[in-house]
Amino acid sequence: MKLHPKLLTIGTVAALGVAALANTSLADPGRWHGREGHDPIEHLSRALALTDAQKAQVKPILEAARPQLEAIHSDARTKAQAVIAGVQTKITAYLTPEQQEDLRAIKRIRERMQAGRGAGKDTAGPGHPHFRPGGPQHDPMGHLSRALGLTDAQKAQVKPIFDSAGPQLEAIRADAHARAKAIMADTHNKIVPLLTPEQRKSLEELKSRHAEPQGKAGA
Repeated sequence: MKLHPKLLTIGTVAALGVAALANTSLADPGRWHGREGHDPIEHLSRALALTDAQKAQVKPILEAARPQLEAIHSDARTKAQAVIAGVQTKITAYLTPEQQEDLRAIKRIRERMQAGRGAGKDTAGPGHPHFRPGGPQHDPMGHLSRALGLTDAQKAQVKPIFDSAGPQLEAIRADAHARAKAIMADTHNKIVPLLTPEQRKSLEELKSRHAEPQGKAGA
């Protein structure tokens, strides 16, 4: 095996699912409810100038939403990984024994990295709800081709497998998006009555600012 050059593409196998999931609105709940190391109550308190009494009322609302959003992300990731596993199985049939071993080695490295991220409460990389698409993750087919040295004939055989997985991953993304959006709307509706008119205006402005990066990313 010649794995050293391929270490730069260890995300290849995961990239197919990551690219489809990365645009999910699960990134937005992260901004609203606090990223790792951030206190969502304090963030909202500073943005809206909440009183101590309001903080006490808002805190349980945000805390109730967090596990629901995390469960949606976990469910979506599990479903995407199942699709990716199916893609890997189908691809293997068109690979040489050496290429199959290379693919298994890349997969093992990726799994160790994911396990490490899990032990460290995740980083903002592939598979994390805050990960944003861009750069090499957008070309999983190209990465796989370079990592395994696919021939033109193999590329022609493998491409339809990648293409067929796209709609499945998009369906997973859309479902997660809709479910997260519903939870966010419910959270918003519970917080609004606790705010003054001025704070409500600030909250709407905050929502608009948080929505802008995602809109631009999808443009």
